[in-house]
Amino acid sequence: MRRLKKWKYWKRGLAVATVGIGLVAVVLGLAQFREANRLQAESNQLHRAELDSHFEEVMMGLDRDFVAHPSLRPFFYSAKAELLPPPGRLRAQALATAELIIDFADDIGAYARMRKMANASQRRWTGIVRSYFAESPAVRFAWKRFHDAYDTSTACILGAPFTAGEFLSWRWKLDAPSASWPEVCD
Repeated sequence: MRRLKKWKYWKRGLAVATVGIGLVAVVLGLAQFREANRLQAESNQLHRAELDSHFEEVMMGLDRDFVAHPSLRPFFYSAKAELLPPPGRLRAQALATAELIIDFADDIGAYARMRKMANASQRRWTGIVRSYFAESPAVRFAWKRFHDAYDTSTACILGAPFTAGEFLSWRWKLDAPSASWPEVCD
C-alpha cells in the first residue's frame, strides 16, 4: 500500500514536470520563430539593397556607354531627341543601347512578377526607364521592332503599346508613353 501512495505522488510529479517541459518547449519554439522572422526580415532588406545595387550598376553601365560614345546621346536624351542615326555603325550602336534599356525594363518586370521588389523601388526604376522611352525615338523604334520578345509587364513599365490594336494607332516617332507615370506593373 505504501508503494502505491508513493507512486501516486510520483505520477503527479511526472505530470507537472511534463507540463513544465512542454511549456518550456513552447516558449523556446516561439522564441526561435521570432528569431527566424527577424532573420528573414533582415535577409529581405539585404536582398532589396542588392537588387537596387544591381539596377544602379546597370544604369552606370548605360552612363559609361554614353561617355564612351557621346555621339549616341542625341538619340536618347536631349532637349530635342533626334529620331535615328543614318544606317550604319552608329545606328547599330543606338539600337543595341536601346535594347539594353528595354532589357532593363524587362528585369524590373521580372523582379516585380516574382514579388522580389518593393512597390516604391519599382516605381523609382520604372520612372527612370520610362523617361528613356518617353524621350528617345531610338528606344521606341527598338520596341516597335523587338517587342515580341517581351511580355506585357515590360510594356507596362515602358508605358508602351503591346497589342496589335495598340500598335495600329501608335506613332513611334512622336508618341511618348501612354500609361500613367510612374505605375506599378505586375
